[in-house]
Amino acid sequence: MSRSLRLGSGDEILTTDQAYQGVVNSLHYECVRSDAALKTVSLPWPTVDESQIVNAVKSSFGPRVRLAVCDHVTSHGAIVM
Repeated sequence: MSRSLRLGSGDEILTTDQAYQGVVNSLHYECVRSDAALKTVSLPWPTVDESQIVNAVKSSFGPRVRLAVCDHVTSHGAIVM
């Protein structure tokens, strides 16, 4: 999916530090290929409630974010988001 986007210098892809590594590798490849930036949001751990996750991701959005990738079930902690 990320390869279908027309990304350019200054564009950003947003993901979290809980993303599956294969997905992160694909996003990183696309950023290198298109000169975009990969932004990784650090999620609070342990998470007390879902608003902490939403707020962490929401505060990282900016005008240059073209794609946000958030795993439904995290790779590292097996948390359902």
